[in-house]
Amino acid sequence: MALLNSVVTLLNIEMRGTSRNLWALDLNANYFKTLRVLNPNALNEKEKKEINKAFQLLKGREIETIFDELKKQDRGYFDKVIL
Repeated sequence: MALLNSVVTLLNIEMRGTSRNLWALDLNANYFKTLRVLNPNALNEKEKKEINKAFQLLKGREIETIFDELKKQDRGYFDKVIL
């Protein structure tokens, strides 16, 4: 779940979608069937624990707009851990 919520996956989705009116993004189901995400099997146990620890900070709060999310300290920390 954490890897799907990473800035890497969000960027991938934004780049592949078709922009519509009022900032809507048009994606079809076939795209999500072929979505590439970071491979959790490529991570060692220490990296997995660090990612999960950083993700726990995000899980417990309301998700905000992308503009506000990018300003959040916990989101910045999580994205740095993923990158």
